[in-house]
Amino acid sequence: MKKNDVSAHFRKDETRMNFVSLLGRAALSTFSCGVLALGLATSSQAQSCQLNSPSGKIQHVVYVEFDNVHFTRDNPNVPSDLEQMPNLLNFLKNKGTLDTGDHAVLISHTANDILTTQTGLYSDDTSIFVSNSFGLFSPGGGNAVFPSSFFYWTDKVEDIQPPFDTDANFALTTPAGQNVPAPWVPFARAGCTVGAFSTANIVLERTPFDVIKVFGAGSPQAMESTSTAVKPNQTDDFEGAAIHCALNDPICESNPNAVADVLPDEPGGYAGYQALFGLKYIAPALGGITDYHGVPLTGFQSLSFDPTPAQTLAVVEDMLKAGIPVVYAYIADAHDNQAPRSLDSSNEGTFGPGEIGYVQQLADYNSAFGTFFQHLKQAGIDETNTLFIFTPDEGDHFAGVAPVPANCDGAKIKNDGEVMPDVSCTYPAANGATGIGELDLNLNLVVSNAGDTTPFEIHSDDAATTYVNGQPVFNAPAVRALEQTMASQSVFNPHTPAGLPPQWSAVTSASALPGTTAIFSPRSRVRSSGSWALG
Repeated sequence: MKKNDVSAHFRKDETRMNFVSLLGRAALSTFSCGVLALGLATSSQAQSCQLNSPSGKIQHVVYVEFDNVHFTRDNPNVPSDLEQMPNLLNFLKNKGTLDTGDHAVLISHTANDILTTQTGLYSDDTSIFVSNSFGLFSPGGGNAVFPSSFFYWTDKVEDIQPPFDTDANFALTTPAGQNVPAPWVPFARAGCTVGAFSTANIVLERTPFDVIKVFGAGSPQAMESTSTAVKPNQTDDFEGAAIHCALNDPICESNPNAVADVLPDEPGGYAGYQALFGLKYIAPALGGITDYHGVPLTGFQSLSFDPTPAQTLAVVEDMLKAGIPVVYAYIADAHDNQAPRSLDSSNEGTFGPGEIGYVQQLADYNSAFGTFFQHLKQAGIDETNTLFIFTPDEGDHFAGVAPVPANCDGAKIKNDGEVMPDVSCTYPAANGATGIGELDLNLNLVVSNAGDTTPFEIHSDDAATTYVNGQPVFNAPAVRALEQTMASQSVFNPHTPAGLPPQWSAVTSASALPGTTAIFSPRSRVRSSGSWALG
């Protein structure tokens, strides 16, 4: 699911252990060439990167998170995402370990899955529970608001939702009310500079307040336009890419555009570190960035946090070659149309298994991975000295009608592993609805038509929570009645020939955060406020 679909705790003594445990677990189960145990160097030691793997051979860490890329098949006839990317699949199987039992966090979506990947913490330890946005009541009560979960690490709630909120708490907060310790800190303290591209919360994601926070009010950067129709603009120049430097790293130390890497609530302090933010400064520092199709990457707006492998992997490659030993990156899912002008199904936003555009897009993904591994090998960066970790978020699978023709396969995998296009699948519209993807329902209208006029807001995300306006207590009669009304409703699913009841979880009232009232309602995917999606 695209990150921009939304208006865009750990105890201190567990901080480092949890992050190292994540890397160790990933190394053993997801993909590895060794297990890391970070040597947390003191400032005086941080002249070179000390990853301290057991063998002493690991010099780089590459962590790439996919949005919804699967090993298992959505259609038994159609080769899966990874099967159609043999350059990646064979690398995983032949050079490391492939674990097909990945379980995303609950409730899973892009934002909290990435946070768990970065920190090793479950969602209740970062305060991002229902992911791509989070719900809360304004301090004065009233209606719920849903700020985006895509923000910079040190942002406060009031930064994300001005002027409606005056909540001075960190948006990433521990149960004790402190800012969640940042994931790049253990590496930087060990002398290892960390690069990031298009991933969540460790790059700037929102303008203008992230830009003002980092560069200062009245700075030349803050004076750039926030409109992407104007050049230059803050989105192009400062969002989406970051380099968090170790002490004395020349990439920051000798760069006049480096700024203080400020973490005011970091356990143990974090003084003297610097960072670079945005392609405006990072691309020149790397000698320029060109994707695997030969297109220069000079601004982030066109990527919109949905980069393809040809873009992301080119950035990762350039960062590694520039001496940045640790890189976090994100790749958009292959099920959404990422390059409409180059694909036959150019007017589709989402692909079903085996569609022409889906097969073409995966072929491009596969080619990019082939180029990536080849270029790194030539540069002396491979499985012998690098911990590669590839992992998905969310785990959404296909929802839609049966394919036409029924025996379509989209592509065949030849004995030599080559992927060849074959009988394409199509997914015709049915019962007045699209044949692919989520189906939206106006739950507010359904409840009102059932005779319950209690006003509420829907959190537009996976397993949507319902916030009752006025912030009544969890066991108020109106809240209980609303639960019962919702649980009694059923709707017709146009993807099937018969009406089916909604897939409700046990409807439970709970206090999601102090001072909030939430009804944990349908097990569903939700896209727009007041709607519910059958998937």
